[in-house]
Amino acid sequence: MLACDVSGGVLKSAPSAAFFKDLGTRCPNLRRLHLSKADLTAPLPASIEFLSLSESSLSPSALSAFLFDAGEGQAVTSRLRELELVSVKLRRGAMAALPASVERLRIRNTELPTESFEGLAQSNATVSRLKEIDLSDSTTLTDVDIDNMISAWPCITTLKLNGCFNTRFLELPLFLRIVENLGQAGKLEILEVNDVPFTHENIYYMYVYLHRSLRRLSVARCLLHACGLIVHNMPNLRSLDISGCSTVYLMGPTAQPLEELDANDMSLTDRDISIICQNHGVTLRRLGIAGCRMTKDGAAQIASALTNLRSLDISGCPALNDADFMVFASLGETLRFLNLSTTKVSNETVDLLKVALPNCEIVH
Repeated sequence: MLACDVSGGVLKSAPSAAFFKDLGTRCPNLRRLHLSKADLTAPLPASIEFLSLSESSLSPSALSAFLFDAGEGQAVTSRLRELELVSVKLRRGAMAALPASVERLRIRNTELPTESFEGLAQSNATVSRLKEIDLSDSTTLTDVDIDNMISAWPCITTLKLNGCFNTRFLELPLFLRIVENLGQAGKLEILEVNDVPFTHENIYYMYVYLHRSLRRLSVARCLLHACGLIVHNMPNLRSLDISGCSTVYLMGPTAQPLEELDANDMSLTDRDISIICQNHGVTLRRLGIAGCRMTKDGAAQIASALTNLRSLDISGCPALNDADFMVFASLGETLRFLNLSTTKVSNETVDLLKVALPNCEIVH
C-alpha cells in the first residue's frame, strides 16, 4: 500500500499508473505534489494547491476544473493555485483544461503545441484567476508559443521571459498581436525580458500598447540604444532594470519619476548620475549602478539629492576612495542596504559607516 504523509500534506514520488487510484481518499490533506516521469491521466485530488511535473506527460483529464466526490455526492472545485511544468509533454487539450483557480503558471523547456490549447473557450480568459506566466529559461520557446499563451490568457499582470535567448520576435505582425492582446486587456504590470534579443521595433510597440499598464520593466542585457525613451513613454512605470544594455542612461527633464532603477555594468559617468538625481531625486528608493565610473562628484549628488534612498549598489566602482564613501553617512535616516564590494573602501571606513548607518546592511 502506498504511504502518504497527511500531516505535512506533501508527497514526492515517481509513480506508476496504480499510484493515482483513490489518491484523494488515501491522502485527503494533500496540498503539494511533485511528480517526475509520470503519465498523468487520472483526475488529481481537488485538495492539491501546488503541482510540479518534470519529464512527464499531462492529459486534460488530470486537470479537470470540477471533480465529482462520490462520498459527498457533489462536484468539488479545484484548489490548484500554482502549476510548474518542466520538460513535460502536453497532450491534446491539456492547456485548455487549466483550472480557473490557477494563479501562477511556470513552464520551462516544454513544447506548447497548438493542439494543447484545443477546446479553450473564449470565456475562460475572463473567469481565470491566472496572474503570472513565467516562461523563463525556456531555450526552446518560440514566438508562436508566446502568442498561444497570451491569446489564451491576455489578462495576466506578470509575464516573465528571462533567459529565453532563442526567442526572436522577428515576425512583426505576430509580435504586434501579442502586445495588442496584452494592451487591450490593460492588466500587465510586470514584464521581464532579460537577455531576450529585442529589436528597436519591439520596444517601440511596447510603448504603443503597454504604456498605460506597465509598472515594472526589466530589459537587462538587451540590445537597446535609447533607454531614456522607455521612461519618457511609459508614464506609470516605477521600476526599470536596464543593466548591461549597450547604451548610456540619458533622458530629458520630462522623464517620469522612478522608485527603482538598476543600471549596473553600464559605465555610467557623473553626468548620468546627475540626470538620474534630477529626474528621480524624491521618488527613488533603490539604485543599482555597479561598475559605474562615478567620481566623488557623483557620490555627493546621490547623497544630497536621493533623500529617500533605501538601497544603493555601487560595487565595482573603481574611482571612489575612503573619503568619497563617507558622504553616504548623510543617508542614515533612510538607507537600509549599501553594497561596496569590489571597491577601494577600507575596513576602517566600513566601520565608520556602520556607526553612521546603524540600520543599514553594508556589504564589502
